[in-house]
Amino acid sequence: MKQELRTDHTYNMHLINTTHCDKTGYPILAATNAIPDNLTGFNYVLTNHKNHKTVPPGEAVHFFLDDYQFERIWQKPEAYINMLKKYDYVLTPDFSLYSDMPAPMQAWNTYRSRAIGAYWQHEGLNVIPTASWSTPESYTYCFNGLPEHSTIAISTIGCINNLHAQTIWHDGVNALIKAKHPTTLIIYGNYLEHNYPNNTSVIYYANHNTQRFNNLKEE
Repeated sequence: MKQELRTDHTYNMHLINTTHCDKTGYPILAATNAIPDNLTGFNYVLTNHKNHKTVPPGEAVHFFLDDYQFERIWQKPEAYINMLKKYDYVLTPDFSLYSDMPAPMQAWNTYRSRAIGAYWQHEGLNVIPTASWSTPESYTYCFNGLPEHSTIAISTIGCINNLHAQTIWHDGVNALIKAKHPTTLIIYGNYLEHNYPNNTSVIYYANHNTQRFNNLKEE
């Protein structure tokens, strides 16, 4: 029995199980109309917490970072609940879906993002679902569990100077809109021109890491 419980905790099955999932096996996230004033990276959340920094209203936590900076969220999800509750909104973790990553690994990272988001919603956090994708083959699972007619977060990081990545991004945005009909897309990173439907609101949020780097170069 102890071994079984240890396995359940390894896969966070004590937090999320099949009763929280759709018919494809992905945890279901509730829709939201949340629109944050600002996005703060999880890496700065840890620093701000350590320094007892006051969180301004309208602040959201994002995970558009290298995976190693927030893998701890999956390893010990309960440990960060009270810290995240200080923020008005929390985006779901953006575990990577690289095009050269085996499909089962991409599907697993999609599951993990939904599972953590569903757990946070159960704990009372105002969760904004994050969508990510790779090649068109990923469309068969990468939008599973996302709500329809909701605010959804995406990112342009890694696309600006790569035409191939931009093509993948544009195709994925179209697939996301077709599948989930988001009311609002909140986009973290540099602006990319795209032909959005008239009934989809689009809000860009600056990549503060890029801003800080540019400011250092100018000094």
